[in-house]
Amino acid sequence: MQKLSETEKINKNTASLSTLTLDKQIDLMNEENLRSVLCLKKAKKSLKQAIVLVAKTYQEYKTTLFMGAGTSGRLGILEAAELPPTFSTLPQEFKAIIAGGNGAVFKAVEGAEDSADKGAKDFLKNSKNVGTLITIAASGNTPYIQGALKAAKQKKVSTILITSNKTAAKEYADIFIFLDSGAEFISGSTRLKAASAAKFALNMITTLAMTKCNKVYKNYMVDVKATNTKLKARAVRLISLILNISQEKAEVLAKQTKYKVKEAVLLGKSKKNYKTLLKKYKGNLEVALNEK
Repeated sequence: MQKLSETEKINKNTASLSTLTLDKQIDLMNEENLRSVLCLKKAKKSLKQAIVLVAKTYQEYKTTLFMGAGTSGRLGILEAAELPPTFSTLPQEFKAIIAGGNGAVFKAVEGAEDSADKGAKDFLKNSKNVGTLITIAASGNTPYIQGALKAAKQKKVSTILITSNKTAAKEYADIFIFLDSGAEFISGSTRLKAASAAKFALNMITTLAMTKCNKVYKNYMVDVKATNTKLKARAVRLISLILNISQEKAEVLAKQTKYKVKEAVLLGKSKKNYKTLLKKYKGNLEVALNEK
């Protein structure tokens, strides 16, 4: 008999939840939610491995693929969708699949997670140029996910499993990220603490992987893709901050470089060969700025 996942156990701290005042319920939920943040400290070693792997995958022009069922699948989709505007990644560099197909993003597809064969087929169908598979599953034992992991290993694709279950099957995971989020606020509702912990982990992996790939200067989002008014304003603001110039002057540089922050900053430093410099130093703005 498989050991019960911690996320399925009854949380003793919230046993009297329905009898408490709303003020106390809010305080209690805040206290419980803190564990979703703090548990990442214990997973530092495996998170570091994942960050290095995803950065390597990106640098090798391969795809990082997220897979999950239900809430976990939606987290993967969210991550893949947010990377292009934040770091100017291409759609094919980070992709996501949810059990049950795109319709499952908005409406639960019951039973979609129960087929290992379907997980394997979905992975294989989308495996072209995939260098790393990141699977997310609170229990870690979701058949759909385990099927995908096994298929990926057979194709010699690097694999990561993010889970809140220490005893989850890890045979097909090169990197096993256990997030000790504990028993859920409401028993078994893994859209809560387990999902929050997984989101924090995904944020860390992708953000720091992209930082390793020279898409961050200091703590500035210098590879932002300025596709709307808000993002164009952000690009101008960053140019202004980095060069210590007025917004008006920054706007001129931004327009000259189609709102590409790195190019505008280098142009502002009279480095007219900015495209060559960025290519030479693989997008490292700091090194490019310091070239004599």
